[in-house]
Amino acid sequence: MTLFTAGPAQLSPQIASVLSLPTLHHRSKEFQEIFDFCHNHLLQICPMQEVFFLCCSGSGAMESAICSFSPRHLLILENGKFSSRWGEIAKNFSISTTILSCPWDRSHTLEEVKKALKENPNIDGVCLCGVESSGGVREKYEEICKAIKEHDPSILTFLDAIALFGSEHIEIENIDVLVASSQKVLGLPVGLGMVFVSSRALEILHLRSPLSYYLALQNYLTHPIAFSLPSHLFLALKFVLKHIDLMRNSILIKKRFEETRELLASKGVALYSKNPSFSIIAFDDPQNSIKTALAKQNILISSGGGYLKNSISRIGNFGGFQEYQILLKALQRI
Repeated sequence: MTLFTAGPAQLSPQIASVLSLPTLHHRSKEFQEIFDFCHNHLLQICPMQEVFFLCCSGSGAMESAICSFSPRHLLILENGKFSSRWGEIAKNFSISTTILSCPWDRSHTLEEVKKALKENPNIDGVCLCGVESSGGVREKYEEICKAIKEHDPSILTFLDAIALFGSEHIEIENIDVLVASSQKVLGLPVGLGMVFVSSRALEILHLRSPLSYYLALQNYLTHPIAFSLPSHLFLALKFVLKHIDLMRNSILIKKRFEETRELLASKGVALYSKNPSFSIIAFDDPQNSIKTALAKQNILISSGGGYLKNSISRIGNFGGFQEYQILLKALQRI
């Protein structure tokens, strides 16, 4: 099967070749040089104050963000299975939450967010997804985070950018904590989580007592390689950062999104989301009939997340390392 799922991405032959290189010791000079390259290049792509690397999936990076900053009361903007994960993580750490839900096919409105903030003056953090992959919805995070900071600049904003990172330029001005991972647009296997923080968030991080041992970002404040890290993933990440221009890649992703939308429309198939993302293309697919037809051509896409499992399907549109024409030709044959 060739993967065009909502994650993980199909592993390209080039990346697979890099992954087969010998393991480097995480305390060696060679690994330190690769680590520094990846660290510096990611901060050029997403110029926040600092980025921390974790040996975990995106969900682990989300949990790290919450347990490291240990907020008192979180507002969770929920419009899918993955945005609800913020609340599940908070509950596990006995952090109080207010859940602001909206239909899974749209973004939250500014009015909804402002109302929730006004009604809950004790909120000190807001969690949201840049792209809610359950239904392929792009949250209007720029407007929302700006409104949050206008309401109260001290509120920390937590953005799940797992399905957003690398698919478009990310407006970081009003984001304090941004979570990304290796297995979508970066085209790597699951296993490398990243947490970017703003200058203010970094200051706060020094003052907070973490709620976890292994996932605490405080571990990395004095030792950037605090624990064992997977050298093969860093070798592959270096390869990706050297060979893929993420700005050009985002243009390619948008172009392929338009091609896919037009092809689906020609077959009478509508996109599910009222505010669709470019990287996760969700479309109406009752009983997953299109997904099943593609599987017969050895192409695997995803069904919907959560209760949408049997009503929509989703395509992972991740850019340069994908042989996307294979998918488009298969769709044309249905």
